[in-house]
Amino acid sequence: MAAQFLLPVELRPILAVVALPALITAAVFVFLLSRRLYSVGVGVLFGLLTLIPLVGLVTLLVLSSKATGTLQMNGYKVGLLGADLSQFDEPDREE
Repeated sequence: MAAQFLLPVELRPILAVVALPALITAAVFVFLLSRRLYSVGVGVLFGLLTLIPLVGLVTLLVLSSKATGTLQMNGYKVGLLGADLSQFDEPDREE
């Protein structure tokens, strides 16, 4: 968001081309995680709220705390940067 004020007017369309896919990707991943933790309706709501500046940060905070609590309730250790992936069993793959 700060980049739009720092870039010259001629470069702002390039910023939009770069930022739009990132915003859509973030909304999709928020939807997928919140669908697992809550329901489809809440997932859609959280995905849309992610697109609103500052409201999206609160949405991510709520979703992150719920995901951390769910992992800890199921016996996984979660640190500041998330859970250590070695705690999770990998499914056997047959090729």
